[in-house]
Amino acid sequence: MATVLDRVCCSRAKSKKGMADKQNEAGTGEGGEHGNNEISHKEKTEGGQSNKNNSMPATAKLLENFGLKFDKGRLVDGNDDPFVFNIYPGDHQLNQGRYEEIGELMTEIVYELLEKDVHLQKKQLAPGNEESTFIFVSENYNDCEKLLVLIHGSGVVRAGQWARRLIINDCLDSGTQLPYIRRAHDEGWGVLVMNTNDLDLHLGSHRNPSEHGKFVWRNFVLHQKSIKEIAIVAHSAGGGVTTNMLNEFEKDFKKRVVAIAFTDAFGSPPSSSKKYFKQVCRNWVTSGKKLGAEVSKGGEMICLSAGTLKHEETSHKAIDEVFKFIKDKFGEPTQSGDVVPTTQSSNDQRTTQNDCSAGGNRGDENLDEKEPDSTATASSVDECKVAPLNHHQSFLLVV
Repeated sequence: MATVLDRVCCSRAKSKKGMADKQNEAGTGEGGEHGNNEISHKEKTEGGQSNKNNSMPATAKLLENFGLKFDKGRLVDGNDDPFVFNIYPGDHQLNQGRYEEIGELMTEIVYELLEKDVHLQKKQLAPGNEESTFIFVSENYNDCEKLLVLIHGSGVVRAGQWARRLIINDCLDSGTQLPYIRRAHDEGWGVLVMNTNDLDLHLGSHRNPSEHGKFVWRNFVLHQKSIKEIAIVAHSAGGGVTTNMLNEFEKDFKKRVVAIAFTDAFGSPPSSSKKYFKQVCRNWVTSGKKLGAEVSKGGEMICLSAGTLKHEETSHKAIDEVFKFIKDKFGEPTQSGDVVPTTQSSNDQRTTQNDCSAGGNRGDENLDEKEPDSTATASSVDECKVAPLNHHQSFLLVV
């Protein structure tokens, strides 16, 4: 099947002058060209990309094939202008195909950042099989008393991502889990990052996100006795992964999972755990109210405002409140002493980085996290529910 880079060659053959003008305006073009520098993709893509290109780091591929790079966390072209979606006039299919290939590179780039920037280790779920799916953990995570587990939502996102759309159109801090991981490192907690959408597996039991979650818990968490307290942060469909793990490992959850932070997530606990769940869980949902304001306390969990009306932004916007909640459950002091503050903290701007600006034109939103039903998310007040947890030593899990 022809790649976007192959189709680009055909497009240029038909309207080379118009394309050159458009690329000059946008400052982006495949093949790593900037401005008028034209490089034929046929030289690279005939019969597929060269082995040299395939062996490149993802950031190098991004520059070589699309003329894009990250600068201070923002995706820009060779002229340092923001990413532009519509660079091929009147050809949505070509623009969308380019966007999707760039999106695939985002997965590779975030994987690289998890290992090189925040120093996590890749763990294959089938040891010795490099083609099996994997998760990421901090060094000696199993020796930490407190663990943070991170769980992303459904769709195209993979380990380390909250929203591909934000990575491309806004910045790395808003679209990835990197700020959560850095804060966990600062607190001295272990970190485990799940990869629930990577299902092209060699593990027969790993057929869906919830099976992934249960496999990881059983093999990487359940028997790690040094971990005394665990916190989970789960976005969107990651909530369902969490409640399915609760159903499978109810005894372990009630003993060690002391904080569950949902970000506009959905999931219902088993009937035997409803009281526990409401004590230990909070759900930061889309809302026009100020960050941390109560949205609902009925149902299975307490819902608080994430300070945004955009589903994909909830994890990023609520990070200060989420960490205050977790630290309180871990029995650690917070600056304000509040469990769930109703105003946004301005004390820690390092990881939220509100100065990273959105730029360029968004790609087709259908590419990104496809939720089962936008009306079924926990942002619906009636579906919000939360539960208690025991104060032992802590571990943070990210899905």
